[in-house]
Amino acid sequence: MALGLSRAAEAGIKLTMREHLEALQAIVAGLGLQEFEQAAKVAHEELGFPKHHQAMQREAGATFPPKYHELAMAHHQEAEDLAKVIPSKDLKTILSKLEKTIGACVSCHQAYKS
Repeated sequence: MALGLSRAAEAGIKLTMREHLEALQAIVAGLGLQEFEQAAKVAHEELGFPKHHQAMQREAGATFPPKYHELAMAHHQEAEDLAKVIPSKDLKTILSKLEKTIGACVSCHQAYKS
């Protein structure tokens, strides 16, 4: 389903989506290098609620369907949960949370496109 956004809002959301992909890459790289603190920071700042607030400012005035908002909040919450478990260095738990975070992204992308 298309979101029906203005050009400015569409450009903003596409930038945010690219940043999300870059954040996922940085998290995986950090985990691979055992840079757990950095990976947790990226999960929180670039996928969690701080990124949501930044995106809202970027897309000011855009109206999103309630279901989109619900899916976005689920994604940001999964990222916050991921950020909290990364310092444990328990890869089994971390990878499970990472899968849920990516799964939240996939759910939204399956439902919406710009």
